[in-house]
Amino acid sequence: MDDATMSGDGRPVVAGVDGTRMWKAVVDLAAAEAARRSAPLLIVHAWPGRYSGRTRRKADGTSGIQCRRLLDAIEDRLTSAAWRVPVRTELIHGVAGEVLATHSRNACLLVVGHGDRSAPGTGWGSTATHLTQNCTSPLLVHRGWVGYRGPIIAGVSAQPGERSAAYAFELADQIGARLAAVHVWDRARPGHDGVPSRPLGGNNLERNEAARRLAEALSGWSAAFPQVAMQAVLISELDLPYTLDQASRRGQLLVAGMGRQGRVAGLVAGSVRPAAGRHLLCPVLLVPPTWTMPADAS
Repeated sequence: MDDATMSGDGRPVVAGVDGTRMWKAVVDLAAAEAARRSAPLLIVHAWPGRYSGRTRRKADGTSGIQCRRLLDAIEDRLTSAAWRVPVRTELIHGVAGEVLATHSRNACLLVVGHGDRSAPGTGWGSTATHLTQNCTSPLLVHRGWVGYRGPIIAGVSAQPGERSAAYAFELADQIGARLAAVHVWDRARPGHDGVPSRPLGGNNLERNEAARRLAEALSGWSAAFPQVAMQAVLISELDLPYTLDQASRRGQLLVAGMGRQGRVAGLVAGSVRPAAGRHLLCPVLLVPPTWTMPADAS
């Protein structure tokens, strides 16, 4: 995620911030993304102080004055860093997840932290988890570390019209990054009587079929983006947690599809094994299945 510029269409990068110490990292990441896209930057802080809707949560003791001071501090930080992007801040009464989901409808990207007040690697917290199912723009989740080396790792389902694969290829092409396209194949499972539901060699058949589907899914994108150094990686479902853990430490970005059927998205959004909690992990970018990048628009 370097200084290349993706084509923009006037929609802002929206950053959701809270009062935790991660706000500086989230703001810096959002500002960098806005600058790369030549897009305006909107910083949103949700405060439940005057909100009386049905999903109102218990107040955390934060006052409206403290919220305004947070936004003032953000504006000062962005000014001192001399980001050449238009910046606006909003203090909105409501629940953070719902407020940000609404703002995502008119955003080119939504940026949030990994969790409300949880430690890196222990889950995303209620706000980010809510957004994985309700965000209509791509969702970028900061998980404690941002690097500009290493490959982009994309979880690929090998389904027709997959938007996360398109996003990953275009992003890798724009910033000159290597791309690792990871596809998960399912092993043969035992039947109700404990006997494998597939004949001997069924796992090999499944793996070979998955490899064929992956090659077909990637061939068109490789032809469209010949400058992208791409490696296809086929893994068993049993190896997925370990693979994502390692990719999150060595890659610069993890890209996956968003939705209830998103296996990669569901795994990285939930808790991971305790050892990973001691490490800072790269950001995750989740792409809605209906998302169209500006460069793709007809």
